[in-house]
Amino acid sequence: MFSNEYGEAAVEVLDILDNTNKADVDKIPKNFIKFLVDNASEDYKVNLDHSKLISEMNLKEKTKEILGVIYINWWCDKKDKENYTKQIKELEIKRQEEIREKYNPNKIFENKNKIQEYTNETKVDTVQNKTVTMVEYKENILKKIWNKILSFFNK
Repeated sequence: MFSNEYGEAAVEVLDILDNTNKADVDKIPKNFIKFLVDNASEDYKVNLDHSKLISEMNLKEKTKEILGVIYINWWCDKKDKENYTKQIKELEIKRQEEIREKYNPNKIFENKNKIQEYTNETKVDTVQNKTVTMVEYKENILKKIWNKILSFFNK
């Protein structure tokens, strides 16, 4: 089952297909249209102005994605399909490179090493410049009495 977002997008796509040339709609496989109908949101009411171009309509992102799939798979010719798939691949490669650059393990470890070097230097500096002594902790007499009283009740 589609999520609510996809269900609403399916309603918008079906509304657009209802107002599209029948010859173009017939190019789409019946099982895909049935899939959209089965997963369309029953609660969502669409109010699109069909006098506008699709690019001018205020459509959901998922609706645009589904329309893109329909266009690439069933409406465009081979040359356009090759161009679109090439553009999609280039965008995906670019996105993967950005992710790889952002989360590059080598850079993450470089930063970690720099932080470790910095903390090691500051530890050495503080140890060399200051004498550290241990102080024995002595519990207050009132605190001892209070803890004894609590221990009796906890048994």
